[in-house]
Amino acid sequence: MTRCLLIIEDETELRESVAEMLELEGYSTIQAENGTQGIEQAKSSNPDLIICDIMMPDMDGFSVLRKLHEDKIFTLTPFIFITALSERKYQRKGIELGADDFLTKPFSREELINAINIKLKKKETTAKESERHSEELRKNIIRSLPHELQTPLNAILGFSQIISDEVTTMSSVEIAELANLIYKSGSELHKIIQKYLLYINLEVEHTKYKLSCFKSPSAVILPVIEKLSEKYGRPDDVQQNLEDAPVNLEVNWFGFAFTELLDNAFKFSKAGSPIAIITAITDQTLTFSISDKGRGFTPPSWRDIKAFDQFNRNIYEQQGTGLGLFLAKRIIEKHAGTFNVNSQPGAGTTISFRLPIAI
Repeated sequence: MTRCLLIIEDETELRESVAEMLELEGYSTIQAENGTQGIEQAKSSNPDLIICDIMMPDMDGFSVLRKLHEDKIFTLTPFIFITALSERKYQRKGIELGADDFLTKPFSREELINAINIKLKKKETTAKESERHSEELRKNIIRSLPHELQTPLNAILGFSQIISDEVTTMSSVEIAELANLIYKSGSELHKIIQKYLLYINLEVEHTKYKLSCFKSPSAVILPVIEKLSEKYGRPDDVQQNLEDAPVNLEVNWFGFAFTELLDNAFKFSKAGSPIAIITAITDQTLTFSISDKGRGFTPPSWRDIKAFDQFNRNIYEQQGTGLGLFLAKRIIEKHAGTFNVNSQPGAGTTISFRLPIAI
């Protein structure tokens, strides 16, 4: 398949010379004499790579790149700037905007072809990796999500059918017990759906929420500790040492992330073993850590946290979509935080994350 390259350059002689060199190499080319025309050509032809001058009369190359990157279709399109020696000081700005390379005028045919070949090869590698990741994600969803949805749904249908068929012979206590089981299954189904919708918001639609400063993360943490300690019947296992500082983060997202991480600590450790929750102020950041003495998992696992994938699923029989840890990590990173997992089989797990303190 012939690669299509777009050349945006206001100097006619240089533009046509570059086009000729590329066509001799087997590429097809499209030419644009200014930035406005270049954007129109890019949108109509979706080229494999764009070569663009920086200094042009109607719209400079930086504006062209910025405008094209407003459209997601061009975020992976290689973009090479052509720059005069006197314009090299602008390279940093181009890199910050997402430029892939710079060619300084005058450049040789070999320099031009090598730069293009390298960037196209990188694009091809990235596309293959993205395709591999998408296929792996698709398989994980097919394997885990239908089962996780079906399990609570079957319980709801089964228990409600029992009540419907035998209500005249059942005592109020028996009905209440089954109603409670239906409620628990419904809550579990609701939680799975909420995780899936949050995943869609974060990873597919890239929903942006306005950052809101909340002054006391402990005000969110303490009720979560109380709720999960009661859920697992382990109020004496929790050890806590909390410092407080304001952070910029959507409070509901923070509550979700902390709940998922602490729930995992309870879920994957035995009753009677300690769970330590610590927050500390260090270097203008608030550090959170959750440690347990549970089964842990192998080091290669936690370095590649994926959606719809559980650690050591082939070893342990366990419920869940594998979304909780992934979403918690993405929420922290989305809010300029860092996320780290330290785990060893049989020794337990410590999950820590840091968020900038709001000024």
